[in-house]
Amino acid sequence: MANNPPDPLGAFQSTIFSAPFGLGQKLEHLFEFWYQLAAGDAPEWRRFVMTFSDTVSQDNADDAKITFDIVNYTGGAIDDTWTDTDYQAVRTDLRAIATAWGAHMDTHHSYTKIDAYRMTFNPAWVGSPLTEKRFPFNLTGPPEFSSPESVPGAGGTGCAAPQVAMSVTEVTPIRRSWGRFYLPFPDVGLYDQTTGRWQPTHVDSIATAIQGVHNSLGAKEFQMVVPITQSQKQRVAALEQVTHIRIDNVPDVIRRRRFKHASYVKTLP
Repeated sequence: MANNPPDPLGAFQSTIFSAPFGLGQKLEHLFEFWYQLAAGDAPEWRRFVMTFSDTVSQDNADDAKITFDIVNYTGGAIDDTWTDTDYQAVRTDLRAIATAWGAHMDTHHSYTKIDAYRMTFNPAWVGSPLTEKRFPFNLTGPPEFSSPESVPGAGGTGCAAPQVAMSVTEVTPIRRSWGRFYLPFPDVGLYDQTTGRWQPTHVDSIATAIQGVHNSLGAKEFQMVVPITQSQKQRVAALEQVTHIRIDNVPDVIRRRRFKHASYVKTLP
């Protein structure tokens, strides 16, 4: 099924496309891309996973990962075939996020790798009972693209606990469908020392860098999306266009990023 690709986002203008169809009229609202999987009209997209590593512990368990779901367009239609040129173009743009963040990431960490996985919806998911155990996506298998990276943190030696992160919200037309990713390992210089919040100038610089990546991807016919798997108490399969990004000055805590192994333990009776 062909759809017109989104225009480059520029100032992140919102572009609403008509939904081809869905699972009943009540679900045919603002979804950007909607597919009836039973008809075999399911899209493919790629999930890019960026890995940030602890260069001190060198323990893979201490890695932090952020992900981006990206649709490829060619000549106005979704293109399920990704060439090495496509992967390299997206890799280069995403690296710009790591470079901008690296200026605010402590020197004990580095951006070390990017992987891309082929993503498809599981047709059995759509319309299945909420009580039934199913996974919304088909198994990805090994990455279709992988590349080592090297963007060391340059913010300073002072590091926060690994659970602390800067939250970036990916705004879509439907509020409940918004996505997020969490930039890891901030340098303590990001904080306003009197309030404990991120300093506004740093928030602005990161937001501007990410906006530039969105615009660059859009100009090359790539679009960041958020997969949607449930709406109005029904299991669905849809991709929504990211139309804006939003960053506030409140540090976030990602509990799964705590140190997995203690380097010192003291036990008292």
